[in-house]
Amino acid sequence: MHLLCSVKQKKTDKKSSKAESKDKELQQELLAEEKRKAKVAKVRKDLAAQSERIIELEQGKKTNPQIVIIYIIAAVIAALLVILVFLSFQPRETIMINQVVESNRTENITVPLDVSIAKYSGITNRKYEENISIIAHLKHEEIIADINATHVFRYIVDDDSNSIRINLGLHSYNYEPLFERNNVTKSYFQVTGLLYFFKDTLLMDVDSITNATMPTTIKENIIEEEKNVTQTIDIGARFNITYGFNKIIGLFKKSI
Repeated sequence: MHLLCSVKQKKTDKKSSKAESKDKELQQELLAEEKRKAKVAKVRKDLAAQSERIIELEQGKKTNPQIVIIYIIAAVIAALLVILVFLSFQPRETIMINQVVESNRTENITVPLDVSIAKYSGITNRKYEENISIIAHLKHEEIIADINATHVFRYIVDDDSNSIRINLGLHSYNYEPLFERNNVTKSYFQVTGLLYFFKDTLLMDVDSITNATMPTTIKENIIEEEKNVTQTIDIGARFNITYGFNKIIGLFKKSI
C-alpha cells in the first residue's frame, strides 16, 4: 500500500514538473513575442517619422518657390558676370589721334635802319679833317638876305634831323638837280667828300653823290604756329569694363 502511494506520488510530481516547464516555455515565448512586437512598433514609428519628414520637405519645396527663383537669379547673375569679364578684355589696337601742336618757326626779315650822321655832326674838334662817305637825305635851303641877295645852303640830313653843311664846288652843275627846292628829299643818297672845319662851321666838300637805298639789317623773327598733327598710338590688350558693357549691349541689340 505504501509502495503504491509512493509510485502515485512520483507520477504526480512528474506531471507537475512538466506543467511547470511548459509554463516557463510559454512565458518565454510570450516575452519573445512582446519584444518582437516592440521592435516592429519601433521600426514602424521610425518609418512613420521619416515619412513625415519627407512629406514636410516635399511640402516645403512646393510651398517655397522663392528659393528656386533666388537660385535661378543667382545663377543668371553669375553667368552674366563671367560673360562680362570675358568680353571686357579689349584686344590690341592701333588708333589715330589728332592733336594741336604748338611750334615755333624762325623767319628772317629785313628791318630798316635809321640813318644817322650824329657821329659826324657832333664833332667839336676844330682840327678834324677826314674823307668820309655818308648815307643821308639832301636838303636845300634858300635864305633871302635882302631884295637883291639870296643865299642858298645845301645839307645832308639824317632821320633825326641832324645835318652837316655841304659844298658842291665844281660839281654844282651835276648835282644841283638832285635837290628839292627848300625841302628835304625822301630818297637816300651816298655822299662822299672831305669833312673838316671851316672857321667854326663843320663843312663837307663833296666829291660825289650817288643814289642809295635805305640801310637795312636781317633780323630773326620767331613765329608761333599751331599745327594739327595726327599721331598713331599702339594700345595693347587690356581689361576695360566699359568695353565689356558695350559688347553685351551690342549683342542684345542684335538679338532683338
